[in-house]
Amino acid sequence: MQGFIAVMVNAAFRIKVLLFLNPALNAMRDTYSMSAISSATSGVLHASQMFNRAATNTVKAANEQGDLVGAIVDQKQAEHALKANTAVLKVADDMQERLLDILV
Repeated sequence: MQGFIAVMVNAAFRIKVLLFLNPALNAMRDTYSMSAISSATSGVLHASQMFNRAATNTVKAANEQGDLVGAIVDQKQAEHALKANTAVLKVADDMQERLLDILV
């Protein structure tokens, strides 16, 4: 998963730099730079909702002899999704900061 995220972020950074260097595409720069942040923010929200749903199902399963293992697995998946999306937010923030350092 980390390798996949690194490839996505690297590609996004290259696109962002190319857009910045090309004056004709400079107006589109903000659209592309915000896409990683908005996608990751949406992912964090979704992972949070997924975790809340899984936590509720865990309590129900523990009280009613339901699928406790499945509910715990869902919680772990939500945890990993949250970690991945927060990592993307951090990298996107770092990219924007480095780009500003280059420009200034």
